Amino acid sequence: MIRNCFIISVLLTIICSSGAFGQPEVVIAFDPGKGKMRWHKADHRAACWLAADACRAAMWPLLYEGQIIHENLEAHQVTEYLLYDGFTEDYDTEVDITDYFEQKINASLKYVSQFTSGWSTYTGTEISPEDEKALRDRMNQRAFRKDGRIYEQMRYYKGLPDGIGR
Repeated sequence: MIRNCFIISVLLTIICSSGAFGQPEVVIAFDPGKGKMRWHKADHRAACWLAADACRAAMWPLLYEGQIIHENLEAHQVTEYLLYDGFTEDYDTEVDITDYFEQKINASLKYVSQFTSGWSTYTGTEISPEDEKALRDRMNQRAFRKDGRIYEQMRYYKGLPDGIGR
C-alpha cells in the first residue's frame, strides 16, 4: 500500500507539473483487461490502475493537498487514454511507430528476464546473440503493418479514469 501511494505521488507530480513537457492531454497505459485477462497479468493491471488513480488524484487537489501545495502543482484533468496490450478485437486506434520501431526492439532487448531464455534461466543482463535474433524476428513477425508502415494498436478511452476498466 505504501509503495502504491509513492507511485501515485510520483505520477501525480508528472501529471500536475507544468514543467518542460507541460501537463499531459493523453495517458498511455496497459489495458486493465476484461474477463479472465484481468487476473492473468497482475503487474499490468496494477500499473494501469495506478495510472488511473494518479489521474483521478490530479483532478482533485484535496486528495494530495500537501504534495500539491509544497510542489506548486496545479490540478489537471486527463480525459483521454490509450490502452495497450489488450484484446485485438478492442483495438480502435493505430499509432504509427515506424520511425521508433527499432527503439522499441532495443528497449525490449533490455528486458532479458521477460523476452528471452532468461524467463526460465536468468543468468544476468547480457543477452545471447541467439536470443537477440529470436526476439528481433518475433517482434518483426508480430508487428502490425499497413501500407508499408508499422503501427501500435490500442484501445482509445475518453472520460473519467474510473471507466477505464470493463
